[in-house]
Amino acid sequence: MWEQVKEYSEKNMLENYELDTLRKKIEAHVEEILLKEGQITIVKDSLNGRPFRILYSP
Repeated sequence: MWEQVKEYSEKNMLENYELDTLRKKIEAHVEEILLKEGQITIVKDSLNGRPFRILYSP
């Protein structure tokens, strides 16, 4: 029985570590999204009221 307790304890520890790692990855992705949203807002604000012209060569 103690072996099972030890085994479950180890599994629990590994799963908690994996969960913490995934939470950190999610937090990093959220920060990246917020940064990109801020950059988009800056670009939108800088283009405010200006006509948007696409440059191309025929």
